[in-house]
Amino acid sequence: MPESLRIDVYHHLAQDEGTAEVLRLLRRIEERIMALADDLKAGLKKLDDETTAIGALITTLSGKVKNSMTDAEVAEVTGQLDAISARLTSLAVDPLNPVPPPVPVPVPTP
Repeated sequence: MPESLRIDVYHHLAQDEGTAEVLRLLRRIEERIMALADDLKAGLKKLDDETTAIGALITTLSGKVKNSMTDAEVAEVTGQLDAISARLTSLAVDPLNPVPPPVPVPVPTP
Protein backbone atom coordinates (compact mmCIF):
# COMPACT_ATOMS: atom_id res chain seq x y z
CA MET A 1 0.00 0.00 0.00
CA PRO A 2 1.48 3.36 -0.95
CA GLU A 3 2.43 5.70 1.87
CA SER A 4 1.17 8.72 -0.03
CA LEU A 5 -1.25 9.59 -2.74
CA ARG A 6 -0.63 12.11 -5.44
CA ILE A 7 -3.24 13.38 -7.82
CA ASP A 8 -1.90 15.29 -10.78
CA VAL A 9 -4.45 16.93 -13.00
CA TYR A 10 -3.30 18.11 -16.38
CA HIS A 11 -5.94 19.83 -18.35
CA HIS A 12 -5.96 21.57 -21.64
CA LEU A 13 -9.47 22.89 -21.39
CA ALA A 14 -10.51 26.46 -21.64
CA GLN A 15 -10.31 28.22 -18.28
CA ASP A 16 -14.03 28.53 -17.83
CA GLU A 17 -16.37 28.11 -14.86
CA GLY A 18 -16.83 24.38 -15.56
CA THR A 19 -13.10 23.68 -15.52
CA ALA A 20 -12.63 25.65 -12.33
CA GLU A 21 -15.45 23.68 -10.68
CA VAL A 22 -13.89 20.36 -11.70
CA LEU A 23 -10.56 21.45 -10.20
CA ARG A 24 -12.29 22.54 -6.95
CA LEU A 25 -14.04 19.18 -6.71
CA LEU A 26 -10.80 17.27 -7.31
CA ARG A 27 -9.06 19.28 -4.58
CA ARG A 28 -11.91 18.50 -2.16
CA ILE A 29 -11.63 14.80 -3.00
CA GLU A 30 -7.88 14.91 -2.37
CA GLU A 31 -8.43 16.67 0.99
CA ARG A 32 -10.95 14.03 2.05
CA ILE A 33 -8.63 11.19 1.06
CA MET A 34 -5.77 12.72 3.05
CA ALA A 35 -8.05 13.28 6.07
CA LEU A 36 -9.11 9.63 5.88
CA ALA A 37 -5.47 8.53 5.86
CA ASP A 38 -4.80 10.67 8.95
CA ASP A 39 -7.85 9.18 10.72
CA LEU A 40 -6.72 5.65 9.88
CA LYS A 41 -3.20 6.32 11.17
CA ALA A 42 -4.58 7.75 14.42
CA GLY A 43 -6.92 4.77 14.82
CA LEU A 44 -4.12 2.29 14.25
CA LYS A 45 -1.92 4.08 16.78
CA LYS A 46 -4.71 3.93 19.35
CA LEU A 47 -5.30 0.24 18.62
CA ASP A 48 -1.58 -0.49 18.99
CA ASP A 49 -1.44 1.37 22.33
CA GLU A 50 -4.50 -0.44 23.66
CA THR A 51 -3.25 -3.83 22.49
CA THR A 52 0.06 -3.18 24.25
CA ALA A 53 -1.83 -2.36 27.46
CA ILE A 54 -3.86 -5.57 27.14
CA GLY A 55 -0.66 -7.57 26.67
CA ALA A 56 0.80 -6.00 29.80
CA LEU A 57 -2.35 -6.90 31.75
CA ILE A 58 -2.14 -10.51 30.56
CA THR A 59 1.47 -10.67 31.69
CA THR A 60 0.52 -9.21 35.09
CA LEU A 61 -2.34 -11.67 35.51
CA SER A 62 -0.11 -14.57 34.51
CA GLY A 63 2.29 -13.56 37.25
CA LYS A 64 -0.50 -13.64 39.83
CA VAL A 65 -1.27 -17.32 39.43
CA LYS A 66 -0.90 -18.44 43.03
CA ASN A 67 0.70 -21.53 44.42
CA SER A 68 -2.38 -21.89 46.64
CA MET A 69 -4.54 -22.63 43.60
CA THR A 70 -5.34 -26.21 42.76
CA ASP A 71 -3.66 -27.78 39.77
CA ALA A 72 -7.00 -27.71 37.93
CA GLU A 73 -7.47 -23.98 38.68
CA VAL A 74 -3.92 -23.20 37.54
CA ALA A 75 -4.46 -25.18 34.34
CA GLU A 76 -7.79 -23.44 33.66
CA VAL A 77 -6.48 -19.92 34.27
CA THR A 78 -3.25 -20.57 32.38
CA GLY A 79 -5.21 -22.03 29.46
CA GLN A 80 -7.47 -18.97 29.29
CA LEU A 81 -4.53 -16.57 29.46
CA ASP A 82 -2.62 -18.55 26.83
CA ALA A 83 -5.65 -18.50 24.49
CA ILE A 84 -6.06 -14.74 24.83
CA SER A 85 -2.33 -14.20 24.39
CA ALA A 86 -2.25 -16.40 21.28
CA ARG A 87 -5.23 -14.56 19.77
CA LEU A 88 -3.60 -11.15 20.35
CA THR A 89 -0.26 -12.40 19.05
CA SER A 90 -1.90 -13.66 15.86
CA LEU A 91 -3.48 -10.24 15.33
CA ALA A 92 -0.09 -8.59 15.72
CA VAL A 93 1.64 -10.70 13.06
CA ASP A 94 3.11 -8.60 10.28
CA PRO A 95 5.17 -10.57 7.76
CA LEU A 96 7.25 -7.47 7.01
CA ASN A 97 7.92 -6.83 10.70
CA PRO A 98 7.62 -10.17 12.52
CA VAL A 99 7.09 -10.23 16.25
CA PRO A 100 9.36 -12.72 17.99
CA PRO A 101 7.42 -15.47 19.73
CA PRO A 102 6.82 -14.79 23.42
CA VAL A 103 9.02 -16.53 25.93
CA PRO A 104 6.90 -19.06 27.85
CA VAL A 105 6.40 -18.22 31.51
CA PRO A 106 7.21 -21.24 33.67
CA VAL A 107 4.29 -22.49 35.73
CA PRO A 108 5.27 -22.98 39.36
CA THR A 109 4.96 -26.53 40.57
CA PRO A 110 3.50 -27.12 44.03
